[in-house]
Amino acid sequence: MKHFRFFTILAILVVASLMLAACAPAATPTEVATEAPTEAPTEAPTEAMPPTEAPTVAPTEAPTETPMGPHPLWSKELRQAIAAAIDREVIVDRVFEGRNTPAYHMVPPSYPYATEPFLDKYGTRDLELAKQLLTSLGYTPDNPFVFDLWYPPEHYGTTTADVMQVIKEQLEETGLMKVNLQSQNWAEYVDSFVAGKLPVFILGWFPDFADPETWLSPFASCLQSPDNGVNYCNPKMDELLQKAASSADPAVREELYKQIGELYAEEVPTLPLFWEPEFVTFRNGVEGVQIGATFEFNYNILKFAEGATPASGSADTIIIGTTDEVNSLDADDAYAVHDWEILKNTGVALMSYKPGTTELIPGAAADFPTISEDGKTYTFKLREGIKFADGTPLTAKDYVYSWDRLNALEGQVSGLIQLYVESVEAPDDLTVVYHLKDAYAFFPAVAATAPF
Repeated sequence: MKHFRFFTILAILVVASLMLAACAPAATPTEVATEAPTEAPTEAPTEAMPPTEAPTVAPTEAPTETPMGPHPLWSKELRQAIAAAIDREVIVDRVFEGRNTPAYHMVPPSYPYATEPFLDKYGTRDLELAKQLLTSLGYTPDNPFVFDLWYPPEHYGTTTADVMQVIKEQLEETGLMKVNLQSQNWAEYVDSFVAGKLPVFILGWFPDFADPETWLSPFASCLQSPDNGVNYCNPKMDELLQKAASSADPAVREELYKQIGELYAEEVPTLPLFWEPEFVTFRNGVEGVQIGATFEFNYNILKFAEGATPASGSADTIIIGTTDEVNSLDADDAYAVHDWEILKNTGVALMSYKPGTTELIPGAAADFPTISEDGKTYTFKLREGIKFADGTPLTAKDYVYSWDRLNALEGQVSGLIQLYVESVEAPDDLTVVYHLKDAYAFFPAVAATAPF
């Protein structure tokens, strides 16, 4: 730990939800884990800031008939048994010595309309309920439910293996489950869970934008959940999510998100486990490190203080280290926080953020969009003179091309945009018009994501 002398803690940024997730065919429900960041201060704090969300475990539900045949984890009762058997407090205490925070919902406690439906339904743990549910499904000590639980050994840090071991012990304490732990390197892992090859897996989550919607639809909507390997689909959940996302009335949103939380704990599309702090550190002499709640890390404002000795040996070169592997650098496909970080530092979206904040500012757009009276049409005017790296001028047609290509690819990120956008048009070279499926007040924040 001597090397920490050369670094200053900037902030604890990550919220991860650890879940058991069961892969299912594209139109069936499953569960996954999530992760998200918290906001960092401008100056490095001497103590860790409050933690954010950590990995989660989640199962999935399937229809009565599927081409693959019914998988046990598609039973809602089995997912509930897993939810009841998990003790987040013990995980946080044993593995993290209390540094993390138990997560009883996918929406972080600091977000508007946050509730704790898993705590309300299952308490901190209800082992007897887990046993009752498993027994009702026909499992016995001689005939336990056996499944493989997958995780990436290094991507979320070396404690991941310890977390998985505690989960295995807790589930096997029912006497009616047997868990086989399996691991895979991150790049393979992403491809595997998206393709539905991992029956049960964990996943961490960073928010796409600052709204409760970003913690729910990616895992619980029929359109988006397959992009994260969850494959959960419930028309009732979709209806609630759509109403909550499109409402501008805080009281209405509060009631809808309460209902969503209750249904989420009942269905268990994913099982949130804990909010895990993540440290961003920098060497003495580095200035300009500012990170906001959506984990926007702007390299272009970094610089060296006078008299600093760069590790690179050159004042023109700064080295940024990460434990993440690149999965994709295609903006119409990539859906991982580190991939997005690189994309956002080598290009510019329509909208952007003031460094270190969640304050939206124009990016490639010349100003904030014009919004139609019904809230379903957003018109952006582009800044003049923007060019691609090869000198080709940027025009509105490029956004139409990107939208068409995203739909053709059906990549990892497609559901995020398709959930909100109906069509895109370019009336002239500097005007881009987005026609939405409903009125979404947070759409300018969506326009600050990598696909834009």
